[in-house]
Amino acid sequence: MPLSKLPFDLTPEEREEIQLMQAELDMHPERLPVRLAELHLLRQVRAWAHDHRDRFPPRLRAALYALTHRTELERIAASERAELEGRS
Repeated sequence: MPLSKLPFDLTPEEREEIQLMQAELDMHPERLPVRLAELHLLRQVRAWAHDHRDRFPPRLRAALYALTHRTELERIAASERAELEGRS
């Protein structure tokens, strides 16, 4: 799965964590509101971090940048899901 448009690559452990989170939401859709609240808080953190970006190391800056590029994250998620469904 190419991630060239993002300024960093996900590690295999990070990919597995994302897959587990998706499986958890598939099995327990009632947990979605909690994940959405978490996303909202992450966006608030990202907004604060953007104002103080000179204080963070490059990898953290890249992750914070990625939080605001929803279309790229959606493309990655779709690609990951297609890859998983292709294995089944």
